[in-house]
Amino acid sequence: MPRKAPSEFGPVLRTVLVIELSVSNREVLDEARRWATGERGEAGPLTDLVGVDLSPFVREAIMTGVHTMRAGDRSGGQGEAD
Repeated sequence: MPRKAPSEFGPVLRTVLVIELSVSNREVLDEARRWATGERGEAGPLTDLVGVDLSPFVREAIMTGVHTMRAGDRSGGQGEAD
């Protein structure tokens, strides 16, 4: 099955697959600078991030965002992925 979007939901795998993502927000870049080793640490120069796998940062950012969104959701988002 050909991919149709840079991010997709795979119901069989029960996962969100991010194939391509580009974010140029300054706050995101500042935080990403802390993840060159795969864990949050001291910020390094952006040039040190070229080619670095930032998947751990992206996972943490998504989970933090989900928790923040659910905190503002009065229904609590219960049972949606069941």
